[in-house]
Amino acid sequence: DFSVAALTSALRCHEPKAGRDSRENLTLAQARGGGLLTKFSWPWRCLSAGHTRILSQGGGQSWRTRALLVTMSAEALFAEFEDIEEARQAALGELEEDEEEEEEFDESKIEVLDAKQLSQQQIMAELDARGIHPKGFFEDDAAALQEVLVKEHDEYVQTLKQKAMEDKERRKRQAGFRRRRMLMERQLREEDDELSKYPEVRTWLDVINDGTTKPIIQLRLNSVLARSLAKSMLYNVTVTALDLSNCDLDDFGGAYVGRLLKTNETIQKLELSNNRCGPLTLKMLAQSLRTNNSLSHLALEANPLLGTPTIADDGGAVTEGADQSGLKAFTEMLAVNQTLITVNFWHCGLDRASGRILAHGLQQCAALLFFDFGNNRIAQCDQNAIIASLEKNRAAHSRGLATRRAAAAVRREEERKAKEIADKEQKHQDMLDWLDAERVSRIEEGRIAVEKAIERQRVEEEKRAKEEAERKEREAKEKEAAASKKKKKGKKGKKK
Repeated sequence: DFSVAALTSALRCHEPKAGRDSRENLTLAQARGGGLLTKFSWPWRCLSAGHTRILSQGGGQSWRTRALLVTMSAEALFAEFEDIEEARQAALGELEEDEEEEEEFDESKIEVLDAKQLSQQQIMAELDARGIHPKGFFEDDAAALQEVLVKEHDEYVQTLKQKAMEDKERRKRQAGFRRRRMLMERQLREEDDELSKYPEVRTWLDVINDGTTKPIIQLRLNSVLARSLAKSMLYNVTVTALDLSNCDLDDFGGAYVGRLLKTNETIQKLELSNNRCGPLTLKMLAQSLRTNNSLSHLALEANPLLGTPTIADDGGAVTEGADQSGLKAFTEMLAVNQTLITVNFWHCGLDRASGRILAHGLQQCAALLFFDFGNNRIAQCDQNAIIASLEKNRAAHSRGLATRRAAAAVRREEERKAKEIADKEQKHQDMLDWLDAERVSRIEEGRIAVEKAIERQRVEEEKRAKEEAERKEREAKEKEAAASKKKKKGKKGKKK
C-alpha cells in the first residue's frame, strides 16, 4: 500500500539527530535538496517481499502526478548480484554442500545373459521373437542369440546411463535452486536487520529511491547497507557523485558498489577511499566500466587492492602471492573505456608486479589523464612508463581540445558569416518588401483619389441637376403665375 503523498509527509517530518559527526550530519532537507522530480526516473524501493520501482512523470506537480508501480521480484534483483553473493558465502565457508554423495552408475553390475545357459528350445523361441530364423544347430543359434543379447545389453546400459545423468542433473539443479533461495533469504534478512538498526540510512534510501536527493551525496554505512544502497541506485538518475569513503567496506561491499555502475549511467564521480576493497571490487568495476559511459573520476585510495596483505615475521615487506587478477582486469578495461579520466590508487599496497601490469596496460589506454599511484612499491622504471603514458594522453587530449576549439572557432566564424549573409539577404528582402508595399500603397492611394474625384464630380453633377430642376420649376411657377394674372386682368375689361 505504497503512497507517495504519505511517504513525502513522513519524510518532511523527519529531523536529523543532534551531535552527529559533521561529515554524517546531512539533513533530510539537504538530501532532498534536488527538488521535485523534473524528468522520468526509475527509483527503487527495497522490500523483503520484492522490489518496487516507481515511474513518476516530473514537472511542477510531480507529487500529484500518476505513479505507475511495476513490481520486480526479489529473485530478479538478487540475480543482478548473485555471483558476488555466492563468492562472499564461499569465502565465509557458509555454502551448504550436497549432503548426499552421488553414487556413480556401475554398469558392471548389469551382466549380459549367457545364451548357452538356455536350452535349444528356449534359444529358438528367443530368436523367433526377434524375427531371426534359427538354423537348428545349438552352437550356431546360441552365437546368433548371444550377439543380439550383447547389443540389447549395450543399448539398455546406455539408456540407464542417460537416465542416471538426467537424474543427477535434476538433483543438481534442485540443489542449486535451494542454495540460491537460501542465499537470497539470508541476504534479505541481513539487510532488513541492518536497516532496522540504522533508521537514518533507511530514510536516505527512501529519498534516493524517490529521486529527490541532491546530485552529490556522502554516506557512512557498512558493507551490508552498501548492498542495499547498490540495489537502490541501480536505476537512479539524480545522483552524480557518490562518496563512500571511510566506511570500512569489505571487498564484497565494494564489489556491490562496483556492479551498480553496470546499469547506472548517471554517476560521474565515485569515491571509495579508506576501505577494505580488494581484487573482487576491481573486477566488478572493470566489468561495469567496459560499458559504462558516465563515470569520469574514481578514487580507491588506501584500499588493499591486491587482497589483505600478509606481513613478514620481521614486520617488513609484504610476502609474495598477492592477487593481481583484479588489477589485470582493471587495466584491460582501461583500453576500452573512453570516459574515465581520473583514478586514485594512492597507498593501495601495489608491488613491482603491479607496476609492470599498470605500465603495460596504460600503453593501451588513451583516455586516462590523471593517475595517482604514489606510496606504493612500484619500480622506478614502471613509474616512468606510467608517467610517459599519462603525458602522452594529456598531450593528445590537449591537441584534441585545441582541435575541437579551433573547429568550434571555425564553426562560429562560419555561423557568423552565414548570419551576416542571411541578415543582408533579409535586409534586401525587407527593402524589396517595403518598396513593393510602397508601390501597392501608392496605387491604392491613387485609386482612392480617383474614386474621391469621381465621387465629387458625381455630387457636383447631382447638385447642378437639382439646381437646374429647381430653376425650371421656379420658372414654370412664375409663368403660371403670370398667365393667371393676365387672365384675371382680361375678365375685368369685359365687365366694364
